Amino acid sequence: HSFSAPPHIAVEQKLDYSHVAPDGFGTGDCIVIGDKHLYIIDFKYGQGVPVKAKNNYQMTLYGLGALKHYDLLYNLNAVTMVIIQPRLDNISEFTATVTEMNKAASMLNEKALLAYAGKGDFKAGDWCRFCRAGAQCRARSTEYTVLEDFGYKEPDLLSAEEISNILKIAKNLEKWVADIEKYALTQCLAGEKIPGWKAVAGRSIRQFTDADAAFAALALAGYDEAVMYERKPLTLAKLEKITGKKEFKDLVGDFIFTPEGKPTLAPDVDPRDPVTLKTTPEEDFKNESEDK
Repeated sequence: HSFSAPPHIAVEQKLDYSHVAPDGFGTGDCIVIGDKHLYIIDFKYGQGVPVKAKNNYQMTLYGLGALKHYDLLYNLNAVTMVIIQPRLDNISEFTATVTEMNKAASMLNEKALLAYAGKGDFKAGDWCRFCRAGAQCRARSTEYTVLEDFGYKEPDLLSAEEISNILKIAKNLEKWVADIEKYALTQCLAGEKIPGWKAVAGRSIRQFTDADAAFAALALAGYDEAVMYERKPLTLAKLEKITGKKEFKDLVGDFIFTPEGKPTLAPDVDPRDPVTLKTTPEEDFKNESEDK
């Protein structure tokens, strides 16, 4: 975006949206304001799942907090919410007018007040992994009992829709069990009782107290250093760090290829292109002619 004048830029700006969600606040990684337009940018460095800015409640709340902070000073007309995930090559943005933001604030305020009062419906979902009560939440546990509805059929007896639903539930179930294990270990270490379970020391690996002294003792006993050390080539990535990307490409680029990754299952929101082993009729005829 080009601005008619140098824009205002703020980094790590604390945002107060308690007028929408009681006691609510956050930090805007980067805020840019120019031409009555506010851009709020959230940087996510993790390698979890791609996150969209559209209908994103966190970004909406951050945007509302930024509006509260700047609107009177700049007389803003619109807000663009941007999520940047460099490790997933994902940049998502969504623009809303100030009027639309205020409508969203009304809806979120209604839900936030219910939640703050301990009322409203509990609903499990992907967001549970960020919840402090995720391991103990009963609503989350009952979400996974619906697997019984499928009668534990063999995979080839399930419809495509049933398989889709089971996979969605199972992926979250796996995360939930990990949360339960972590919570149970913490409780056991704190002296609490989890019937049938206890905290124990994990597998341990022997270590030298003084590696140099140990190797010197072996050498003094007549062992050749050649049998005590291994010579290994550095990985491609480590070599590239030594030479720099450009020189590395110039020197050994002809000896590098990137094989296709092993097929893996991913949600349909994943940005990668789908792959299939099914051939087209053109490919089948081509293979037949080559065989002849």
